[in-house]
Amino acid sequence: MIANIFRSLHVLLVSCVVSSGCLVILAGCGQGSGAPTLHQMNGTLTINGKPAPDLNVVMHVEGNRPSSGLTDANGKFTMHYTSTQTGVVAGENYITLSPANGDTELFPVPEEFKEVVERYGEVTKAFKMDIDKDYDNFELNLQ
Repeated sequence: MIANIFRSLHVLLVSCVVSSGCLVILAGCGQGSGAPTLHQMNGTLTINGKPAPDLNVVMHVEGNRPSSGLTDANGKFTMHYTSTQTGVVAGENYITLSPANGDTELFPVPEEFKEVVERYGEVTKAFKMDIDKDYDNFELNLQ
């Protein structure tokens, strides 16, 4: 009789431990409620009507990591949140510009773009955009 009680308690204890472990594993799965909502964004950056190559477009929402996109020779870019995720965090984003990889020696900013790149190079001088949907072929025209 006592052996049966101990056996039952052992089964109950093992069941509790296994159930607790499963709950911990399930809680860690998926994005969870703390993951930001991302909206896809790709487009073209032009400055004074001309495609702006080799520039980083950076978009950041307070409290989240920034998204960035490098413009190609035609000013086209796709925003990346991580190395494996594309998109921009939903909400009010500050948008800044910087030379590719931050290196003006390897990637000199053309003289005709310098003033605009310098103007939007600091968060304090960035402009804001509320991101609430996906943007395909977004036109970012700066002057």
